[in-house]
Amino acid sequence: MTNLAFVRHAFHWLHENLLLLIFGAYFCAIFTPGPGAWMAGLTFAKTQIFGQPLVFSLPTLLLACFLFNAGIGTKPADVIRLGHHIWPLIAGVIGNALVPLMFVTSLSIISSIAPDPAQIKYIVVGVAIVSAMPIAGSSTAWSQNANGNLALSLGLVLLTTALSPLTTPLILAGANVESLGDDVARLQNVEGGAVRMFLFAWVVLPSLIGLFIRAFVMHQRYDQIAPYVKFGNVFILMMIIYSNASVYLPALAANPDVPYLMMAFGVAALLCGAMFGAGFALSKIFALHRAETAALTFGLGMNNNGCSLVFATTAFPDQPRVVLPIIFYILVQHVAAATADRIISRRR
Repeated sequence: MTNLAFVRHAFHWLHENLLLLIFGAYFCAIFTPGPGAWMAGLTFAKTQIFGQPLVFSLPTLLLACFLFNAGIGTKPADVIRLGHHIWPLIAGVIGNALVPLMFVTSLSIISSIAPDPAQIKYIVVGVAIVSAMPIAGSSTAWSQNANGNLALSLGLVLLTTALSPLTTPLILAGANVESLGDDVARLQNVEGGAVRMFLFAWVVLPSLIGLFIRAFVMHQRYDQIAPYVKFGNVFILMMIIYSNASVYLPALAANPDVPYLMMAFGVAALLCGAMFGAGFALSKIFALHRAETAALTFGLGMNNNGCSLVFATTAFPDQPRVVLPIIFYILVQHVAAATADRIISRRR
C-alpha cells in the first residue's frame, strides 16, 4: 500500500469513527490534562489592531490552519456553481442566523425570570457562542456521504464564514447578558469589536488565503495533497478539542454539578434538534430534492466546533460553565448528523 493510499484509508477510518475520537479526546482531557492544558495556554504574542486585542496562541493558530485547509480544499468550479442554488443558499444563510437568534433570545428571556438566573446564565452564553459560529466544514463531508449537493453545502460554509463578523455579534447580543447578573462587562465584550477581530483574523482571513492559493497557485496539484490535508484537519480538530477540554473538564469531573450538567446537556440537545429540524423544514418549504435537503440539513445542524471552543476559551478562560454546553453540543451534533444521514438516505 502506497503512502497516499494509506492516508486515504486512515482518513476514511477517522471520519467514520469521529464520535469515538471525540469521546477519546474528552477521556484524555479528564485523565491526562497536563499536555492539553499546556497547549491551551501557550501564547506566542499579543498585539492590538484597530484597538482590538489579537492573541497569537497555539489554539488560535490551530484554528487558522483548520480554516486554511478548508479554504484550500474548495474547488473554484464549485464556487462558480453556487448561482444555480441561490434561493436555498440564501434561505440556509438566513436560517443559520435567525434560528439561533430566536433560540438564544427565548432562552435569555426564560433565564431572566427564573428563580436562580445565575445557574442558567453561563448556559445561555455558551449556547449563544456555539450557535453563533459559522457552519462547519465537516458538514460538506456529511453531505457528500449522503449524496448531497456539494456546491450548495460548500456555499453555506463559505457564506456563513464570510458573514460571521456581522452575524455572530448579532446572535451573541440575543443572549441579553445585561439581564444575567455578574460579569456583565466581560460578557458584553464578546458582542463588540473583539469578536469581529477574532473571526476576521482566525476564521475569515485564513479561509480566503486558502481559497486564493487553491484558485491561483495549486490548480490541479491539490489532488496530490488532498488526503494529507483532510487527515491533518481531523488531527487539528482533535488537538483543539483535547487542549481546550483539558482546561475545564478535570475540574468539572472532580466536582460534578449534576443538575447543571443535565441542564446544559438538555439545552445543547434542544438547540441541535432545532437546527437540524430547521434544515428539514426549509427543504420542505422549497420542495427540495434529497441532494439539496442533505446539504441544507447538515449545513444548519453543524457549527464550527473548533471556532466555538477557541473563542469561548479565549473570551472566558476561567469559566468552565460557559464551555460545557459547547462540549456537549460537539457530541450531540455528530449523533444528530448520523441520525439525519439515516433519515435522508431513506428518502428518494
